[in-house]
Amino acid sequence: MGLSGTRLAPHRPFIPLGQDGKDFDSHTCFSAPGIVGALSSNTSSTLTRFYYEGGDGPHNGGPGDSGMGRKDAIGLATATTDALAGLTAATTEQPAAVWTAAVDAPVDARRMWVLASGGAGAVVTVAVASRADGTDDAAAAGRVALADAAAEPRKYEVQWPGGSLAVALSGEGRPAFRFLVSPGATVFAFGFWP
Repeated sequence: MGLSGTRLAPHRPFIPLGQDGKDFDSHTCFSAPGIVGALSSNTSSTLTRFYYEGGDGPHNGGPGDSGMGRKDAIGLATATTDALAGLTAATTEQPAAVWTAAVDAPVDARRMWVLASGGAGAVVTVAVASRADGTDDAAAAGRVALADAAAEPRKYEVQWPGGSLAVALSGEGRPAFRFLVSPGATVFAFGFWP
């Protein structure tokens, strides 16, 4: 039993090359492993820093050049740690839907957050899914309204009928959740606060 995976964006660079003749990283980009680091001041999310070497000439140098004509420099790219991949609706007419596996919510969990981005009017709906048949009570669903046109992912608190996640979870030992993500929104991660 090995691990397997599917490339989500084959042959698309995570750190794109800069503009030819203008940027220090116009021809080469060699990244070191990511370093999880400081909190982002505007999203209260953790950033992963990717230090990389960029070069302004071909990897092996130009014709008659042994590579000595290329100038290299160190660059820094950052990304929100929990937002390297997300769920977005495939069409503008239908929301995207995903059901999670059962999760271990902390005993003291009273609030739930969703790391999301999207335009004004975009909405994320979260329901506690029944473990028995995968259905949920739509009337008891929590909601996140993405009121601002947030290009950068940020944490939003899920607003539950009854006031808290604890009410929504009543009777659920290890809850599973159903997320409905409206067109224009992207969900990256979720978690719990006391």
